[in-house]
Amino acid sequence: MPSTNEPTTSRTISESARMTPARTGIVRGAILLVAVGVVYVTVVVWQRDTVRRTQALETLEVFQRTLQSALEAQGRLPLALPATSPDGKALPAKQFTYLTMDDAQLLRDFTGPVLLGYSPPVGGVLRKDGRAVLVGERGRCTVRWLPDAELAAWKTEQDTWVKERHRQLREPQPKRP
Repeated sequence: MPSTNEPTTSRTISESARMTPARTGIVRGAILLVAVGVVYVTVVVWQRDTVRRTQALETLEVFQRTLQSALEAQGRLPLALPATSPDGKALPAKQFTYLTMDDAQLLRDFTGPVLLGYSPPVGGVLRKDGRAVLVGERGRCTVRWLPDAELAAWKTEQDTWVKERHRQLREPQPKRP
């Protein structure tokens, strides 16, 4: 029989299973540190995605002003992207993909929304990947953000229309009596 000074096995297990207030504080602090770290990293990554998206949109605004001034001067879309902006600075052509000359010829007198060009892809971690796009509608050029899937669908639809229009123009016109 154990003496009263010796701890019993059940008592030893229950005491060791309980956490002391110091251990509880350490665990709570560690959990709080991890939670705050996750929130901080999420905010930083979200901000990075936002900055990259904003930079792409701002870069395309230079092209938007250039095409808008050319549109106002000529009354229609230019066949080729002007080499300089309205203030005389050279345009960074690698940062923008413009219509091909054939497509621009067909779309010169556009009335509906037309995809005029787009930026290089901008990847996002917490936001969808996408591109800044330049859209022409009713004589105005605007800059928008489009996710890659929407841009691909729009490009496919526009390319289909352009190909159909090319086919129609190549067909001989019926002679009128």
